[in-house]
Amino acid sequence: MIVGWDANCFKLLVDALAASSDCASIKAIEKMRLDGSYIPLDDKNWILQEWSDCTGGTSNEIAQDWIAEQLASDFIRIIAMSADQDCRKVLTQAGTPRKDAKLVALMVSIGTEVLLSLDIDLYEPKLKGKCKEHQRKRLVEGRAGSVCKLIEKKFKLLVQTPENFCA
Repeated sequence: MIVGWDANCFKLLVDALAASSDCASIKAIEKMRLDGSYIPLDDKNWILQEWSDCTGGTSNEIAQDWIAEQLASDFIRIIAMSADQDCRKVLTQAGTPRKDAKLVALMVSIGTEVLLSLDIDLYEPKLKGKCKEHQRKRLVEGRAGSVCKLIEKKFKLLVQTPENFCA
């Protein structure tokens, strides 16, 4: 199975690695290994740059070392990707920011089955900054947003949290 990771979920993973702690992102990696899944990166390094921008600072060295190890073990694979333009257009019309639409379009272009994300822009972007944290959390964890449902129905890509992926 191909499982994409958005930058925020990747940052949670890197933070957990840095703190030697356990979290849903670590459990998701363990589940992926058991299932024989892998993480795709695009051959133009767009996703890698998103990850790097999000992790920054002292965590960045940890992130770079982890990525190098996973590339060597083929758990992360670099794949030629070209963003699905129909997907990008549909998502931006639904209110998804362009960079988030691009990530989904890249994942769709290679047949990714799951995209791990906690970003409200991939669930219900119109509520970004307009709802309380507990409402956002309920929306994301329940996959109740119109955009995540659209992505699944139209593009056969399941957007979910690491917690839901592990359940």
